[in-house]
Amino acid sequence: FRSDSRSLALLSDREDSTQIWLIPSDGGEAVKLTKGTNSIDTFRWSPDGSQIAFMAGEPRTSEEEKKQKEQDDARVMDTDRKPARIWTLDVATRTAKRITAGSWQFRDLEWFPDGKRILTTGTDKPADEHRGLERIYSISLPEGKVEEWLAPKGPFGRVQLSPKGKLAFVSSPGDGPTAQDLFLMAPDSRNPANTTGPVKDRPVLSFQWLNESELAVLFNAGFHTALETVGGPTRKLVTDDSLDVSAFAARSEEHTSELQSHHDI
Repeated sequence: FRSDSRSLALLSDREDSTQIWLIPSDGGEAVKLTKGTNSIDTFRWSPDGSQIAFMAGEPRTSEEEKKQKEQDDARVMDTDRKPARIWTLDVATRTAKRITAGSWQFRDLEWFPDGKRILTTGTDKPADEHRGLERIYSISLPEGKVEEWLAPKGPFGRVQLSPKGKLAFVSSPGDGPTAQDLFLMAPDSRNPANTTGPVKDRPVLSFQWLNESELAVLFNAGFHTALETVGGPTRKLVTDDSLDVSAFAARSEEHTSELQSHHDI
């Protein structure tokens, strides 16, 4: 949803490639916002709702368009896949601008609260299969300057920023083989702290900020899952142990926080 909740952006391939469409939250006709030949992978609204950051490869060339129309199977080979670029879209003018270029390969998108930078993860050596090459970066807008923000010691992923810019991500304790613990880092720090590992020896499946200090975290608890809060006094968000939560979504507002979950019985 847009920050004013009046419109909803979504991805659709109703035409040739996957693009961003805008639809009023109270219903109505969908309007196509992007018109590239490059399919969009993911996107995020800016904090003020005036822009959308999205990931997509370079637009297809005329030769690639020809292959597309001729259904040339060679175009789906991994070697033909172009690196994901970060783009921004001015919603009012529907003008897209490519922010990154070169050999960079990025994944994950988060806006910093000031709306002037984007948080992402990636590497400038996507063909190198050695471990530990990915980093967490900030990208300034509109010039697209890439600056390393953090180099986690082990595998990591699922980066999220709090409303005031505190970083949360899942990583491994030390240089372990799997990302399973939740780490938190203040905006003015470069030393993330393992928040869940020392107190709960359970892998983190997913998480979401509830407010500036507290997160809802879904743990793997053996044959079941547990949805609890982290960052303050620990409490169970689902107290019925017969419910096995597989996914959840939280909506934070100024005075209230609502949580919806999907579960298996």
